[in-house]
Amino acid sequence: MKKLLLSAIFLLGAGMAQAQLKVVESGDVVIGNTSPISGSALTINGAKNLSIKRSVLNASGAIEGVKSEVTRNGSEYAIGVYGSAEKSSTNGNYYTGRCYGVLGIGSGGMPGYTYGVAGVIPTTTMGGAGVYGSACGVYGIDPGDEYAGYFYGDVKALGNLSVTGNITGVLLTPSANSSILQHDYSVSNLRNSNITNLIGNLQPTTYLYKTNRPLESDAINKYQQNTNEGDSVKICEDEVPLSYIEKQIYIKHHYGLSADQLEEVFPDLVYENEDGTKSINYVEMVPILVQAINELSAKVTALEGNNGAARKVATNVDGVGESVQVLSLGQNRPNPFGTTTDIEVTVPENVQSAFVYVYDLQGKEVQQVDITGRGKQTVQLNAAELTDGMYLYSLIADGLVVETRRMIVRK
Repeated sequence: MKKLLLSAIFLLGAGMAQAQLKVVESGDVVIGNTSPISGSALTINGAKNLSIKRSVLNASGAIEGVKSEVTRNGSEYAIGVYGSAEKSSTNGNYYTGRCYGVLGIGSGGMPGYTYGVAGVIPTTTMGGAGVYGSACGVYGIDPGDEYAGYFYGDVKALGNLSVTGNITGVLLTPSANSSILQHDYSVSNLRNSNITNLIGNLQPTTYLYKTNRPLESDAINKYQQNTNEGDSVKICEDEVPLSYIEKQIYIKHHYGLSADQLEEVFPDLVYENEDGTKSINYVEMVPILVQAINELSAKVTALEGNNGAARKVATNVDGVGESVQVLSLGQNRPNPFGTTTDIEVTVPENVQSAFVYVYDLQGKEVQQVDITGRGKQTVQLNAAELTDGMYLYSLIADGLVVETRRMIVRK
């Protein structure tokens, strides 16, 4: 009697299980009231979560709750874990709430590390990324204006950060008196180094960026057509049309310095990249330029200090009612100029000699004009022998500096 009762219970449980657990002709297993998914060995359909809990005490090494291994034999994609979350809708209205394709939460890792999601690639790969987020959509399909990655909180990069688009925000660097810096040099060393002489030979240049990416918005996305080209994320980068900001990057002229020239005078501002090219730390050039401006201001002040003595040359005027002419030097026009520019000067009759001298920012004389006439007149300077940049020009009468002004040559 007891065996008969146990057999009945077993048959009843098997009948109930048969409604939930099915093995189809292909050998695939189906759990729930659903049909098997093509290519899936196990298909589960239910209103509740599938919960897997594993507790191991005193274990060494990694404890794996769920492990998935996929081997690719052809050119198709191989996906270890695929997560998709969708909101259902009623009459076209989607329910509120958030959807996560993959949600990773790490806790209790102290004193070890804790990661919500960790992605690692071996160093022997031809290319790729530990974690890859694409705004090109699933396998390169562009969904519109979305974020490939969104971080709420601080983000730290220990390696190089490469950005092909623009960076929006405030770029900050530590203050020179920050407690996190190690001070090896005194500020007085920079103050006494005559920066204007060091940067005087640097020649700014203009350039355009090269790109193989299409500048038009109707460019064809070839991402899905190149599945045999490897697992490189560059496929998507090269074929997706440029954004509005990126288009301007490749259209507009950019301004920079030669890394080789700068390295000769300020080697600490030049960095060598892994591919052998060089980059410049333009942010830290700002303090150097500030010091150069201070040095130029001091030179101009020293030159202008003799104005009072020079102007006294023209104070001896005979005759009552005669107009008094005073030595003066006007601002050149046009300014900046690329060919010639005019300077209005006033030289009284009693001045023995008068000249207009042009100096570069290192104080070297680059041009001289002898003023033979007297009274108010115009002196013309020619930029044929001058390179682009800022210059100082002075009116010198009877060996004294009357006045000094600035002018800019831009061809």
